[in-house]
Amino acid sequence: MKIASVETMVTRLPILTGDWHDTIHHVTHIELVFVEVTSDSGITGTGVSHTSGDGGVTIESLIQNSIIPFVVGKDVSPRAVWHETWHFLHDLGGAGFTTTALGALDIALWDLLSKELGKPLVDVLGRVRSTIPVYASGINLGLSEDELMAQVTRWRDAGYPAMKVKVGKPDPAEDVERLTKIREVIGPLALMVDANQGWGPAEAVRRINMLRGLDLT
Repeated sequence: MKIASVETMVTRLPILTGDWHDTIHHVTHIELVFVEVTSDSGITGTGVSHTSGDGGVTIESLIQNSIIPFVVGKDVSPRAVWHETWHFLHDLGGAGFTTTALGALDIALWDLLSKELGKPLVDVLGRVRSTIPVYASGINLGLSEDELMAQVTRWRDAGYPAMKVKVGKPDPAEDVERLTKIREVIGPLALMVDANQGWGPAEAVRRINMLRGLDLT
């Protein structure tokens, strides 16, 4: 089974609710890059990558002008195509958005292969367990304290056994206050934090030491 054709599409979606930011991003919209791969047997697979803001057209251009000419005619073999195309793109110069572009193709190929085999993707990849633990997560650094408490309460009431929230307020005492109140709301449930690469090593140590006693996972 060969890759016969690849089609792309980019769409932009506004962030409709809340203030979506962390320590290094302030996101007003995301861009989705869709890739549809069709095999010579007529089966199609769909993949998608996204950007936190602009860049979708750049990713699509790389797919159209470099990736598609390179992969059309190759076997629908996701692992082989990934490694060959990854090396091809890095020979052109560097990483970064090249992997985001390749990711959309990779997802589409796995989708296509699963359809060809008539199996769920988890079985094509190799199922090793019947369930996996989950946690709730949100881009919530910009939420007010009341909004944040309402969010984690919804997660708790929905039955999530764990949750992750953003940290990195300019005043670290505000992070401590918010997390202390979250801990009061969720009790012994697992609590994780994410600073999104906003701290250097020294700042990270200082901030983490301030969070001792909150039983973070």
